[in-house]
Amino acid sequence: RASAVKYLSTVFAMQVVYIFEFKNGRLPDDGNDNDMEELFAIRDAEIKRHQLNNTELPDDVLRTLANDTQTEISTTCSVTGGTLAQEILNGIFGMGKPIRKRLGLTQNDNNDKETISRS
Repeated sequence: RASAVKYLSTVFAMQVVYIFEFKNGRLPDDGNDNDMEELFAIRDAEIKRHQLNNTELPDDVLRTLANDTQTEISTTCSVTGGTLAQEILNGIFGMGKPIRKRLGLTQNDNNDKETISRS
């Protein structure tokens, strides 16, 4: 039950962000107090409309999601996808030992760092 509630609250939070984007033509900025107030108002209206429990989507979760919508993950996806594809082909054809890689991602104030290291 707990994992289902967490999944549904994430889906609901994304829906709130999509409603904000549809109304304003842009994603919310977590540094803009007006954007966050509008995002919270949309959340409250949707909670009331669907008769949900208000504690399932706290302000800090919605604020974090608003911050994360401003990031791009295409580089991460291409590195991870390429590594996964290489490992699948190695497994299917039995070519060589599997590569052991560790991908570490950090985000601090929109200063993304990606590192790949062999273990």
